[in-house]
Amino acid sequence: MSSRNVSSVCNLSPAGNGGAAVLLNSKFEVKDAWSLSPRIMFVTLLHSEGFLYNFLIAHFHRDPSLRLAQWRSLRELSHLIPDDPIFLADHNSVIIPTRNAAISHVTVEQPKVL
Repeated sequence: MSSRNVSSVCNLSPAGNGGAAVLLNSKFEVKDAWSLSPRIMFVTLLHSEGFLYNFLIAHFHRDPSLRLAQWRSLRELSHLIPDDPIFLADHNSVIIPTRNAAISHVTVEQPKVL
């Protein structure tokens, strides 16, 4: 990848056992990037054609109590996150298996037309 002019923005856990990263090519510029907590970050990228992309990237912990704390952090900090983020996450399993097993469908919103 060294010949492709790739940059990265990373947020790793303190122990180095997990984290989140965004790889971007030269068509993108990092406009904003901040850590919400270890393993969770927010990044705004500006494409050379003028499109702005907001990413919320999370690598949730495999321990349910720590994963729940991460979700609570997201809820507490949600007022800082724009209304249109692209959410990328590794959930590592569910917090309440019996409750989540009862959900039989997923609702997907249609993209907004500008």
